[in-house]
Amino acid sequence: MGNWVPGDPTLVSQVLKISAAYTPPPPEGFVSPMTWGVEGNVHERFGADGVPKENIDCVKSTSTFDFAGTRALITGGTSGIGHATAVLFRDAGADVTVTGTRAAAGEYDTDLSGMTYAQLVLTDPASIDEIRECFDVLDVLINNAGANFPGGLDESAPDGFDASVALNLNGTYRLTVALRRALKASTATGGAAVVNLSSMSALRAVTLVPGYSAAK
Repeated sequence: MGNWVPGDPTLVSQVLKISAAYTPPPPEGFVSPMTWGVEGNVHERFGADGVPKENIDCVKSTSTFDFAGTRALITGGTSGIGHATAVLFRDAGADVTVTGTRAAAGEYDTDLSGMTYAQLVLTDPASIDEIRECFDVLDVLINNAGANFPGGLDESAPDGFDASVALNLNGTYRLTVALRRALKASTATGGAAVVNLSSMSALRAVTLVPGYSAAK
């Protein structure tokens, strides 16, 4: 996805003003993709704060990879960072499986063409077992799925805290362990790869989501 850098230097103060509402201010002139996501999101957020669209210029650094023959599983791959990652792997030739909580891929508006869809509920051990049975061999596991305020619960309360940790930490751990045999069977150079997505809240506590922060 690369780093998003405003091309107009007059936007620097605006960048810092807006981004401070979400995370600690980034270095001057830098907007993290973790904060802003894809380019459309950048335009939305700056536009909502009154910046004319014609004044928003994003430069994206890109690299080309060849993942032909690579089997990749991306949890939470139906939206956001997960979907963007899945698209990149797919376009680089990988055999991509994405997961979501809904019963079928057709229940999402997101374009999942060229990918295999599988339902996964990380807090349900039986659901994790079903995913395990889908893979004899797996080269890449990207643990992207997760959320704060699971079920609308208040994370500052014990039940909400427990629910967030169960989803964002325990579920990810259970899935990774369940797929260990498939990952071990990978013939990829250097062996299989497991990527766990973290969050800025793992580095600086966010009082609204203590369970999510602890899990990340």
